[in-house]
Parts: sequence; C-alpha cells; structure tokens
Amino acid sequence: MTGELPELQNQKRLMNVVANCCKADWEYTEAVGLIGHPIHIDNNAWVAVVGDGANASYEWVLFKDDGSLITTSNRGYGISSIALRDGITEYWDGEEAL
Repeated sequence: MTGELPELQNQKRLMNVVANCCKADWEYTEAVGLIGHPIHIDNNAWVAVVGDGANASYEWVLFKDDGSLITTSNRGYGISSIALRDGITEYWDGEEAL
C-alpha cells in the first residue's frame, strides 16, 4: 500500500477487514459492514465493530494495518459500544498474547 494516498490506504484496509470478517464463521452475526470508525490501539493493531445494524448484531474485531484479522468475538452483541469495549479489553487483557 506504499505510495498511495493515506485515504486510499485506509479504504483498502477497511475493505480487507470486512472481506475477512465475511469469511469468519460467526454463529450470531452477518458481516454487513463496519459500525462507526476503527480505533488504532497500538503500532500494528486496530479494533473495530462489524455487524448488521438492522438486526442489532455486532462483533468486535482486532486487525493489523493490512486488514488481516488478529482475532474476533463470536458472541452476537446487541449493543455496538459494548462490543467495542470488549474488543479493547481483549487487546489489553485477553487470554492470547496479542
């Protein structure tokens, strides 16, 4: 993604995140799109909420700069802000060393 305008890089990253989420085997949520704006939480880590707003079903995703997924939830959150909170918490306090 080098040599591209920052906005184009950002759009490609977000498209990769949604595409990768579509491949996730979530039990409760369809990856219809990003909810709100991703948050850059560390050097190569971002957190975002992906889901289906019309059905109030959301998952948090942790992903790298290139849009590849680090890990995701699979809980079918009914409130997007709670999913975001848990995603941030997972990054800092999660069982896996992120």
